[in-house]
Amino acid sequence: MKQILDLRPVYHRREDRIRAHVLLCWLALLLIRVAENATGQTWNRLRAELQRLQAATFTGHAGTYRQTTEPTRL
Repeated sequence: MKQILDLRPVYHRREDRIRAHVLLCWLALLLIRVAENATGQTWNRLRAELQRLQAATFTGHAGTYRQTTEPTRL
């Protein structure tokens, strides 16, 4: 799991923090697997595409407008 998530050692002292850390790592791995299975792509390719996306908020007299870049078809 550490190979995929690229984690570094974390030293928690309290049991509740250790449990929370393990749960978050498990949820991150689950999210990666769901994304990979849904798209048929590797996590590295998905991450590169997601990092390319941007969002901007424009505010003016007419109101607020939010614009995002469109993802490419994989």
